Amino acid sequence: MEQLKSNTVTNLDATPIITATTGEGNPGYLKANSDTIAPTSAVAQFATYRLARFPTDAKVKHVWCYTSGLEAQTTATASLDINVSFSDSTVDGTQSILQATIPSNKHDGTSLLFQGTTGYSTGYTNSGTGNKIFGSALLQGVAGVVKYQEVTFLNTTASQGFFPANREDNLWNVFGFTNSQSVAQDPGGAFDIFVVVAAALTTAAAGIIGVEVDFVA
Repeated sequence: MEQLKSNTVTNLDATPIITATTGEGNPGYLKANSDTIAPTSAVAQFATYRLARFPTDAKVKHVWCYTSGLEAQTTATASLDINVSFSDSTVDGTQSILQATIPSNKHDGTSLLFQGTTGYSTGYTNSGTGNKIFGSALLQGVAGVVKYQEVTFLNTTASQGFFPANREDNLWNVFGFTNSQSVAQDPGGAFDIFVVVAAALTTAAAGIIGVEVDFVA
């Protein structure tokens, strides 16, 4: 019968004790950022919604998403991708070359702009795309239905998803960012939750999208 220990517990049992980094197996102060946005009846495929800004060195613990409206038909659903994008701000330390770009699902430090009405950039290497790290084409409720769900691990069907072990790491490192010497390095600045309408709607309707991000930083 197995009797396994995590690396953190193994280190705490060592002599002398090896203490983990705050938020990486060692307790840390949990911060929360929640935000909402109100899409109009003009919502359509590839509409984008930017909300809930947080630092690139965050160790993300939980992400939740709330939706209502968006689709007026009771026999249809809306589907959303839940990405992380770099901030589009010029004053929060985000590098100008990275502002508003979306890190790749390949976690290789590639980050490109969304292509407006055509969707994710086709310029990613190795057939990558936008990260969709907290959900790919997640189905949302029909008219009159509110949907609220934790989305932290809802895109873990592929190797590029967000897995429990990733909660113990800075998100910039999860995405694979390095410096010019190919050494892992925080690019600095901030990330946003970047929600994309993944497919055309049957009958678009005004609604609400809300998110909450819990993290240690």
